[in-house]
Amino acid sequence: MSEKYSVVVIVEGDEEECLFDIVSQNNGIHETIDALFVNANGAGNIGAFYQEFYSEPSIDCVVAVYDVDCKQGEQTSPFNLTRSDLLSILGDEKAVDSVSFCTNPNILQILLLGCAPLQNVLLNTSSKKQNSEVVEKYWPKISVKIKNGKRIKNGYTASNWQLDIIKDSFCNEPTKTYSYDNLLKNISELNHDYKHNVPGGNLELLLKALKTGDKSFFEKIKNIKGE
Repeated sequence: MSEKYSVVVIVEGDEEECLFDIVSQNNGIHETIDALFVNANGAGNIGAFYQEFYSEPSIDCVVAVYDVDCKQGEQTSPFNLTRSDLLSILGDEKAVDSVSFCTNPNILQILLLGCAPLQNVLLNTSSKKQNSEVVEKYWPKISVKIKNGKRIKNGYTASNWQLDIIKDSFCNEPTKTYSYDNLLKNISELNHDYKHNVPGGNLELLLKALKTGDKSFFEKIKNIKGE
């Protein structure tokens, strides 16, 4: 077998890391792809991590996964600052578009699309408080936590223990409700033009390329970047 094609995916934060843990544990990475997922721990760090791996000659392709969060109109939003950082590395907007896999408003809608079609989980806000109800519908354990021996009510805050519940549902308790195959099917309902559609996102393209081992997909990204 020929040497594996190496892909580094820089992800914005813990929710994105949770998603790609689900991808990895559900045969979402083709055997010909050597994929490394790097948690930048915040949009403000994506550029620095991207530069590090982009400069590494042994890496075939580097892409970034981050949220729009419905703040495109704010010049100093995390989304726009991330794009600015990538632009300083890659040189032009077309190249930034080619390496960017974004969700609008955020990655939560992708996780929910593993449970239900878009019309059942429609999200138009990045507010975790406002999203708590729909999250608790599919993961009721998230709404309750034991603290000092007492049951307390929790909203969705993307805490690690909550993300572990979500991940476990796909990886350790897969059912018709929690299925990575369903996620791949339902994600096709999102408009790929995330800049003009809420909800929207082009993450489907990356997930399918990883699953099928489509090296031409990643080579096209490299060619757009002029490498």
